[in-house]
Amino acid sequence: LSILFIISLTLFPIRLGYKFEGFEIFNIVPFKIILKMLFEYPLGQFIYNVIGNIVLFIPFGFFIYIKFEKNKTKTLLAVFIMTLGVEFIQGFIPYRFCDIDDIILNTFGGYIGIIIYNILFSKFNNKLKKIQTT
Repeated sequence: LSILFIISLTLFPIRLGYKFEGFEIFNIVPFKIILKMLFEYPLGQFIYNVIGNIVLFIPFGFFIYIKFEKNKTKTLLAVFIMTLGVEFIQGFIPYRFCDIDDIILNTFGGYIGIIIYNILFSKFNNKLKKIQTT
């Protein structure tokens, strides 16, 4: 479901009235678009793009981490490859952009998914240990 959600939002996005004009179709300069959006666009548009790119990949990172038996390297590689594929395809879709910043943000979102998994299951394991000792 996470993969379908990613594909639907990245290749067939929901328009919220924000216009992303003045961007190159392919951007390979890290943080260029993030900084441009921060200083030249409304805060809501910046949040929509930056936070949206991070949040979109949190579930994917969470579930792929489980699938790869808690291997961070394989998980981050899978998130990176998925993001790279999506960004490459977006470069050929009208009104979509291929941006290195999205790759960075999406991969960071996948990493947050790993962190969330570890936090949730460390708390679960601690509670389970308390139950077992009583």
